[in-house]
Amino acid sequence: MSSADSPTVARLDEAITACCLAAAALTDATLAPQRVAQIAMDCLGLLRAAHPAHSAQGLDMAVFRRGLQGPLGSLLPARSELPGEVSNLHLLDRQGQLSEKVHRLCREHLVPLRALEVPWPWARMRAEQQQGRLHEALQQLPPELYGRARMLCITHPAGEARALRRAWGDLWGKVDFFEPISEWPWAQVAGWWFACPLCQWPMLVEVEDHRARARCTAHAWRGVRYTLDLSRTEGAAPPRLRLTGRPSSKQEWPTRPVVGRPASSDHLAFQEGAWYFTTVAGLAEKELRDRAHKEVPEARCEMWPADPYPDAYDMRLTVPTPHGERVFYIDVKDWMDAAALARALVSKPLPDKPISVVVPDQQESQLPTLKARLPASHYRPFTVTRFLDHVADSARGRA
Repeated sequence: MSSADSPTVARLDEAITACCLAAAALTDATLAPQRVAQIAMDCLGLLRAAHPAHSAQGLDMAVFRRGLQGPLGSLLPARSELPGEVSNLHLLDRQGQLSEKVHRLCREHLVPLRALEVPWPWARMRAEQQQGRLHEALQQLPPELYGRARMLCITHPAGEARALRRAWGDLWGKVDFFEPISEWPWAQVAGWWFACPLCQWPMLVEVEDHRARARCTAHAWRGVRYTLDLSRTEGAAPPRLRLTGRPSSKQEWPTRPVVGRPASSDHLAFQEGAWYFTTVAGLAEKELRDRAHKEVPEARCEMWPADPYPDAYDMRLTVPTPHGERVFYIDVKDWMDAAALARALVSKPLPDKPISVVVPDQQESQLPTLKARLPASHYRPFTVTRFLDHVADSARGRA
């Protein structure tokens, strides 16, 4: 990306973030009306600054609020280069609640700007900064501890404090990004919180009358959605959950039951940015490793190798072929905005080995953008299924 393009990209990032923050404020029942109005006005100012003067004049508060009910692209500058999934995203769902995809999009585009300084919990979770601090803490660990810490980020991102201390052992305190779940009102109801059966992090709970809904904002697309009947809660028993989501046909549904846990100060969870960029990403990496082993049992996989430096890529897969061994260097990514992902990759030092950038199957539409914006000699984009097919073909000498 040339320096001439940078202001345009920064303005677009600010516009997307402003729209997401405004939608989140409008759906936050804990905010006073005057605070919502202040946040909306600040966000409108940021959005107008991203537009050319002639189109900014037509952006008043009424237009802004109506636009938050429709596709995101209707609020952005006319020539914004965005993939269809982002441009067509409805910030609010049919029930008027914040779509889980908005959380993902804002994590990808979160940048330091005035709107983030308003005192409300969701905005204070600076996911991008949390990600950077966690990665820095992990990279300071000795190589023999780095892989174990990465795996613990996947398996133990939340839970009762004593159990977490036992699991993390000598690493407890070295990766200190936990917060009390009691301070997260969005993650609890009737004094209980509920862990996603896939990533084990607190699910988002939305309450309406005597009923509540719970969903994981990272895994709702895989069917992690539940209802809770609050009217049947008796004594100290947690509400029972009923699965309402439909498991993805291409993924194994976890058998682990979901039960309520006390939302007390001794129950802790990773900060949101640390969870999303490390736990959720690591879970996808682990699942790809397991599927690669099923596809080619003889393959050897090293997770998070320190060569040439920690976090240069996610895994190294060595596959036996009729002509010798072939090594794949893999980076697993799950971003909504392919253009933002491409910018993030090329902002780092270019790898000295070709990296296979693997995205989820449902994001196959991202491949043309990634292929167009990433240098082909350094990055090769695949979906999960396409990559596993490529690995299997290599093992048979067909690729």
